[in-house]
Amino acid sequence: MAQKGLRFALRLSPEVYALQVLLDDPRVEDLSGEWHHLVEEPAKEKGVPAPRLSVVRSRYRRLFRPLLRFVTTLARAHPDRQVAVVVPEVVESRWYHYLLHNHTASILKWLLLFRGGKGIVIVNTPFYLPDEPETA
Repeated sequence: MAQKGLRFALRLSPEVYALQVLLDDPRVEDLSGEWHHLVEEPAKEKGVPAPRLSVVRSRYRRLFRPLLRFVTTLARAHPDRQVAVVVPEVVESRWYHYLLHNHTASILKWLLLFRGGKGIVIVNTPFYLPDEPETA
């Protein structure tokens, strides 16, 4: 899902930032060590500028505050440009599955719309899950 978002972002602009918010979760590892191998080398092979990785550590499992702070700081640093935030979002195969799953993308979009400022544009990139076979 993140790969699709990065690929799309690279089509929008040569200047792309990828943000990883590290929560207090030992199962999630910092991408900094693998970024060169996973992203920079493939980007170089394709002849496109590599996205820059910014890793923000967040205490108390806060995701939205550091993310919003990063985006608004970036927008203030470039008042003459719009900042496009690419938000990958899982699309379930059935509408009622949406009610059961995480709404992180929806909350993020809402926060960016109402607290982000006029220089921020939100680009939704859907990631469709495969249809599940019908069971009787």
